[in-house]
Amino acid sequence: MVIQAASPSVTHVGKFYPPHMGGIETHLETLSNELKRSLMVNVIVANEARQLRQEIVDGVAVTRLANLATVRSMPLCPQLAAALRSVRSDIVHLHLPNPAALFAYLMSGRRGPLVLTWHSDILRQKLLSRALMPLHRWFVRHAARCIATSPDYIASSPVLSVSHAHYCVIPYGIQLERFAAPSNGVAELRGRFGPRIVLAVGRLIYYKGFDYLMQAMAHVN
Repeated sequence: MVIQAASPSVTHVGKFYPPHMGGIETHLETLSNELKRSLMVNVIVANEARQLRQEIVDGVAVTRLANLATVRSMPLCPQLAAALRSVRSDIVHLHLPNPAALFAYLMSGRRGPLVLTWHSDILRQKLLSRALMPLHRWFVRHAARCIATSPDYIASSPVLSVSHAHYCVIPYGIQLERFAAPSNGVAELRGRFGPRIVLAVGRLIYYKGFDYLMQAMAHVN
């Protein structure tokens, strides 16, 4: 159910969308909900089953394509190229890394403004990262805009360190009201754990650096 609308409109392409849990999925939901205030927003992602599902989620048209399998965190959706070919949005915004989405975009033959957000380098799968490097750099070089979350990330990422790319730094946004805690809850937590509390939320995966956090907290008075 891709909304066909007059300008301005944008179609986001990601791996999954809430209620699927994940940092990029949460970012995609937050971004879509904010953009819908001034744009027509479509989202194309994978379903967690082998069937197509189309729905309106909080005013955002979400197409969940049939997913044959998820291989190394990458959903395989044969309909993705056709879905991109049918998009009438002014802008297509790909959330990467997602090699299947890049191949589908090339197969779709789509023309028009393309925006990329490069969320993370492929770290552990080094052979795959090297094999895909030319493709990733080609997209970065030819996109109308390539978004990264910090200047340091642009400077340090092997994918983003290419010339003649149109970079844009946009940190991740959050909805602060979601984290507003009642005062009695704050007092209860401080009474239980003490005055110095660090809350870190994320998957227990090596590149999050939780081991360094725990080691450092042992030296905090």
